[in-house]
Amino acid sequence: MFKEIALFLILLNTIILPIDTQVKYIGNTLFVLNDDGFFRQIDSQHFQKITLYNNILPKQIICINDSAGYVVGDKDLFKTTNNGANWTLIKTFSVSIIDIVACENSIVIWGSDNRLYYPLETGSNWVNVAVNLAAPSYGYKLFAIKPPNQIYISYIHKPYLWPIQKWDYSSYPYYQMNSTPWTFTGLGFLTGSYGYNSTVSTLWGGNNFEITSDGGAGWRRVSNLWKTSSVCALDSTAIYLSTNVFKIIKLTDNGTTWEIIDQQEPNAEILSLAVSNEALAYSIVGEKSVFVSYNEGLTWEKLNPVLLTPVDEEIKIPNKFTLYNNYPNPFNPSTVIRFEIPERGYVNISIYDLLGKKITTLTDETYNAGTFEVVFNTNLINDILANGVYFYKMQYGNKTVSKKMILIK
Repeated sequence: MFKEIALFLILLNTIILPIDTQVKYIGNTLFVLNDDGFFRQIDSQHFQKITLYNNILPKQIICINDSAGYVVGDKDLFKTTNNGANWTLIKTFSVSIIDIVACENSIVIWGSDNRLYYPLETGSNWVNVAVNLAAPSYGYKLFAIKPPNQIYISYIHKPYLWPIQKWDYSSYPYYQMNSTPWTFTGLGFLTGSYGYNSTVSTLWGGNNFEITSDGGAGWRRVSNLWKTSSVCALDSTAIYLSTNVFKIIKLTDNGTTWEIIDQQEPNAEILSLAVSNEALAYSIVGEKSVFVSYNEGLTWEKLNPVLLTPVDEEIKIPNKFTLYNNYPNPFNPSTVIRFEIPERGYVNISIYDLLGKKITTLTDETYNAGTFEVVFNTNLINDILANGVYFYKMQYGNKTVSKKMILIK
């Protein structure tokens, strides 16, 4: 009997299930993912369909800051650093990716081998640690990183807190958050001290939503009347929740103030909820369209990415390696550097002063064939740069080319 159950679980993990419509903002750019494809919103009425390397259809999107994010396939990890205009395959794992969560401008990945994977600063080397859990890895879900680098893993009614601050631990103690059987439906930390969790009882079906202001040492119940199916935070001032009463709830003032935002579809269950500085977006069960509001839910627009994606012209692959002049030039404080490569390859673009001292590296990764842009922003440099001439040098395979640019403040 146990062999049959184990075989069923293995088969379940290998079946390709339909992808529910997901919405996610990277900065103020909306992304939609479903069985029809992976889409990026260009303007209020148009989307662009994104084709990843080897036509891989991702299964999850995650944002780490206003311009960078990741998408994952079964074993492939892609990254963008320019709001999704370009996506680069940065790693193919030997095991399936079960889940991914943001961690201080980086990520932690949960693999089907019961290991957590974490990239070092360069992104080219990865550390992995074994987590000895009783159930198969695909029964678990990562929820949040709690500063300093503690990760919540939940399986059915077993929420665990795993410290991952030190990677040389031979064993990992766990902290069970509750003695009663509660399962996380949402959990996150907006700052080092302010966070939230949403749970549902696996025994009697009760719901619970709590907020912490001391880094999780203590939790205050906000409501036990509704369950959240999707929780997201705009910043340290507001949390948005979708609930089982077909409403979107906005919490402010550390959870002491909350308001109801009506959905366009009044009796539809929200699958995915996303927030940016400019808009709200959500998807619902059984619907591939998404709903977007630019006025806190007073009005909603129903958008279908497939119908709003124009038929693309034939994709033109560059026939040679080209590094363009930066624009604007002269510049202050930022300038755009555009380049084209005819084949997939490693690219490094770095900035130097007149004496040949390296100022910063703008990109250092592998790109697919195509046209790309990177931004040099002097406001992000620790050293104060003087007016004058600087150089940007690009390495592509065994080719190197440099160009001059002028900073004028």
